[in-house]
Amino acid sequence: MTVATPARVTFVLTHPVQYQAPWLRHIAAQAPEIDLTVLYGALPTADQQGTGFGTAFAWDVPLTHGYRWDVCSSVARDFHSDAFFGIDVPDIAERLAATSPDVVVINGWHSVMQIRALRACRDLRVPALYRGDSTLSSGRRSLARPLWRIKTRMMLRQFNGYLSVGEQAAAYLRSFGIPASEVTRSPHCVDNNRFAAAAQSLAPQRDALRAALGIRADDFVVLFAGKFQDRKRPLDAVRSVARLGRGAVLMTAGDGRLAAAVRDAAARLDVRLAWRGFMNQSAMPEALASGLPCVVTQGVAAAADLVLEGVTGFTTAVGDIDGMVRALSAVRATGRDRFSPACRQQVAQCSFAEATRGLVAAVKRLMSARASRAVVGSHVA
Repeated sequence: MTVATPARVTFVLTHPVQYQAPWLRHIAAQAPEIDLTVLYGALPTADQQGTGFGTAFAWDVPLTHGYRWDVCSSVARDFHSDAFFGIDVPDIAERLAATSPDVVVINGWHSVMQIRALRACRDLRVPALYRGDSTLSSGRRSLARPLWRIKTRMMLRQFNGYLSVGEQAAAYLRSFGIPASEVTRSPHCVDNNRFAAAAQSLAPQRDALRAALGIRADDFVVLFAGKFQDRKRPLDAVRSVARLGRGAVLMTAGDGRLAAAVRDAAARLDVRLAWRGFMNQSAMPEALASGLPCVVTQGVAAAADLVLEGVTGFTTAVGDIDGMVRALSAVRATGRDRFSPACRQQVAQCSFAEATRGLVAAVKRLMSARASRAVVGSHVA
């Protein structure tokens, strides 16, 4: 029996990301259809990694193990997602060509490195596959929005295929006229099994862990996990928990510019805080994979994919403290355990296997289209 030659797929990424690395390992180990190479623009120092987190650190989970990768000769000034010129790779065309790719996966165009990679794909006549997480709420809301739409439509047309990481990402692609036939679902995913196993291993210690943080057995604990910055709205969590009464505790896992403001607001509103500070990846089991419901705002892109109203959690409008209080109160009244089976079932739809299935399907489609063009071209000749 003849075994098909795997497609050589090169991911172009600015730097390693703690949630994406396990998926790359899964592709390398579980997708024989893909011969994977990852090109990173740069590897951040501890200080650069800490951008937005409020502290310098290195991730305590392996980010470059289990798959083939290389780091480009780059000028890395800034790893913030808004820093267009933060990571540049002037010779990305040569670095890409050296991987002999059949398909190149690029996450968007928020970095000059990605723009150079897109141009290189055109010059090398290699199809580029989009897998970005932009949504319609990502764009400008000012008078410049029409110009943003023109630019976005033009940039999307530089790609040959599209992976949708979620419902809002799919709506974004539809809005710019990308045909459904060119879009394949490849959801954002995390290591659900690892997070669930970590939560299960801690279950016998739950009461002791709560007691060590000053949390009583009958307290209702609300967790805010994330960077303490304006767009994450940590102060909304403080204001909401304040209205739940003294039987509620706000646990925080994170750090950043608004940390002092959060502490001050909690003291002023008499909110009991279980302050954990920055916590590294191995200490952060993911909520839905652990069977915990989520209360999120409509500004969270994954809400459409993961939050089933009243089943796996609740969604509220951004800044709607009344709505958040009602949602948290509903979770409290229902009880955490009632949500757990549905939470685990829903998050299973956003798994490494699902994301990889979409990637393989999109790569095969692009390879088939490329082969068809080559056959037509030879007939014309």
